[in-house]
Amino acid sequence: MGIMDWIFNGSGPKVEKFLDGSRQKITLISKQTLSRDSYLLRFDLNNPNYVLGLPIVKHIRFYCPNQTGKVEGYWNGKPTDTTSTEISRKYTPISKQSDKGYVDFVIKMYLPMEDGPYVDGGKMSRYLHNLTIGDELEIDGPVGMSEYLGKGKFFSKGHEFSRFKIGMIAGGSGITPFYQLIQAILNDPSEDNVTLSLLYANQSENDILLKEELDTFQKLHPDKFKVAYTVDKADNKWQQYVGYVNEKMISETLPAPSDDTAIFFCGPPPMVEKAIMPSVRNLGYNMDYVMKL
Repeated sequence: MGIMDWIFNGSGPKVEKFLDGSRQKITLISKQTLSRDSYLLRFDLNNPNYVLGLPIVKHIRFYCPNQTGKVEGYWNGKPTDTTSTEISRKYTPISKQSDKGYVDFVIKMYLPMEDGPYVDGGKMSRYLHNLTIGDELEIDGPVGMSEYLGKGKFFSKGHEFSRFKIGMIAGGSGITPFYQLIQAILNDPSEDNVTLSLLYANQSENDILLKEELDTFQKLHPDKFKVAYTVDKADNKWQQYVGYVNEKMISETLPAPSDDTAIFFCGPPPMVEKAIMPSVRNLGYNMDYVMKL
């Protein structure tokens, strides 16, 4: 694997980082259904002493063969590239940095529909859905423009800065980099000056990924972490926000604009362009510290 960094694990064996920037293979060892379209995938790193070695809020790139739609040359009714032999997509794991020998991903899979605009589903989704236990997946990493360095210090937009009031806006599977950040900060006693607030948007309550884990974090760390949810569709029992992310939701759930505040977001482009960006501008946040993960 070339030159590697080493982590000393107390008096136990040295733990080597799996990721080194090259393409490597991981092996599917379990697949758990979480909801109608979401799965927890666990992959073996092929050595029980490896840690993944992914910096906080960075991503991993998955590779798979290019997929063929129901109509040749088209994917979900639109012209698609048929010359490339493979495709890639970025994902963020939810396992802890200290976990050895495996890595976990929560993935929302967009599967083919019988009719409607998404008859082919998602290319990577379809490939991942068809993986069976023992199958290998090619990956590389770390990738991504942002990184959390610890104790309120971030690297993003080409520079390093410190902020201790962190607001996060997530849509759907965009929760995964935030979950990684939340988990790392709340599990580290030295991160006592950092507070985290999350606004998490989904189509329905059943679509909310990692809700039990997020609610538990809030219960265990009420002074450091707060989470609020909004859904497009709700029944009469739902007691949180309903509708698209807006200024009211952001002002009520995230830290107010200040020299100590940063806002991070991750979600579908329409949500970012039509809801998040106009709202944070109107609320007076410093846009130099409003960033995509």
